[in-house]
Amino acid sequence: MKNFLLVLPFIILMTTPLAAQSLKKGDIQLIRPNEKRSITQNQNYDIELRIAKGTKLDDITFTHNKRRFKYNFNPRTGQINANIQLQHGNNLFTLKVKRKTHQFLITWKPSNEHFKPSQPRPNLAEKPKPTQEPKPTTLDELQPEVTRLTTSKPYFPIEGELEGITSRTQILLVNNGKKTNDYIFKNGAIKAEIPLRKGLNEIVFAIENDEGADVMRWEVTYIPQRPKPNSGELEEDTAPDDSETVEPVNYHEYQFRKKITNYAQKFKGTRYRYGGESPSGFDCSGLMQYVMDKHDIRLPRVSRDQAREGRKVRQSKAQPGDLVFYKRGGSVSHVSMVLYSSKSKLVVIHSTESRGVIVEDIMQSDYWRPKLLYIRDVISD
Repeated sequence: MKNFLLVLPFIILMTTPLAAQSLKKGDIQLIRPNEKRSITQNQNYDIELRIAKGTKLDDITFTHNKRRFKYNFNPRTGQINANIQLQHGNNLFTLKVKRKTHQFLITWKPSNEHFKPSQPRPNLAEKPKPTQEPKPTTLDELQPEVTRLTTSKPYFPIEGELEGITSRTQILLVNNGKKTNDYIFKNGAIKAEIPLRKGLNEIVFAIENDEGADVMRWEVTYIPQRPKPNSGELEEDTAPDDSETVEPVNYHEYQFRKKITNYAQKFKGTRYRYGGESPSGFDCSGLMQYVMDKHDIRLPRVSRDQAREGRKVRQSKAQPGDLVFYKRGGSVSHVSMVLYSSKSKLVVIHSTESRGVIVEDIMQSDYWRPKLLYIRDVISD
């Protein structure tokens, strides 16, 4: 019995969760990253650490590459959480708690080598160093889902404002594997009409600003229109039924939609709560209203009223941020948000009663696919 009492404190210490162990004033516990130096291939990074309970917010200074950023702090538990977009290369985080300073380094190294970050301006006081020719590169790492389109026009239009872009060196446009500068960039906006060859064309458009690289990819099938037949001749329709005019790609709207869907995905794993409209618990329409409201898009509270907003779009034309509605007994009963859409896929995020907030391809769901009613665009003007 005496020996058991001697080892009891040790047993208690080993069985106490790490979160419950107290920290001294000024101490810091790294949870993610768990080392002072770490390397990642993911640009979006969740930071989680812990300091002494009861520390006041005014006693904390937290910077990323010497710049303050948004983070969540719970003084009751000492928990600090943040989601941040890493810059290419080294990212130095400095946390000051009163007089004590802690630093850790996260290096973002995507395997993508095709799209190089713009080089820093040279110091004219130093002698220029000889530069080596860049190696051949690819876009393998930053591959988003490919958008597939069919058009009868001989060009593919791109236009819109580019947030955070001030130089052509921050833009990459690739047409069928070859880089092209055949576009107009002025006052932070781009306009291009990319010539298409008959058949399949592969187009890649990428930018890089302070928040990192962003890439869009398309596979555009160009089927020229046949000339009208002479009188007495029958017209042979060889174009597929889904051939349509390709609308200009508005990159400014694309960036806005991406912000909305990225924000929505932060709530993956949040529990379902009937009538819930906050991160403590969402129902389906509560999640949509909460996410859209944070981006100044006002929606009614319930799904049947949300289904009257915006305009209907076909699945092949649906974009990230569009809302998908489902029926039960002939009326709207559920809503989700599009993350990616094609003819065969419809990847959405939604709050379900059984699993809370999840991401899934509803075209692969025997439960949701038969209930699909329609898709509405509530974002475009």
